[in-house]
Amino acid sequence: MRSAMVGISVWVCAVSCARSPASADAPRPGQIPTTSTAAEVSAEEAAPRLGMPEGALAAFLSGWNLSVLPHVRENERGALQAIDRAMREAPEKLTARREPCRESRALVERINRESNYDFVVHGALADLDREGDCWRVMYEGGMDAEVIGYLDPGSGRLLVVWRVPEG
Repeated sequence: MRSAMVGISVWVCAVSCARSPASADAPRPGQIPTTSTAAEVSAEEAAPRLGMPEGALAAFLSGWNLSVLPHVRENERGALQAIDRAMREAPEKLTARREPCRESRALVERINRESNYDFVVHGALADLDREGDCWRVMYEGGMDAEVIGYLDPGSGRLLVVWRVPEG
């Protein structure tokens, strides 16, 4: 029950904190920076917000709403809209943990190579070619409803999002 409440709280925060890309207002104190404002926030200011899984979840959802969904390739639109609906219905299935960026890149590259399909729906795998950890946010919604996003822990910038293939 507690995880469901945390998931719902993170979802509400991410949706309400997300700013329109056209807005020129400065982020309010305590607001999670979106991908459109992450460059305006120093790494020192952003790091504490992503120091805990809840901050990574909120940053992922903000980036999902502002940077991923509006720019989805046509051939991925249906799948990502289904994942988006599932995330709204069951936000408690979102998890966040840190893992080495390069290992994450290797995993996505291997799966893409084995399937002969590029499952990356946002960003570039080259952004994961870096030392240290990234935040890995995963939505485990079952068959055809799983997605993983990787965030820079210092800036909160959403680096890569990929749709996890079935099977």
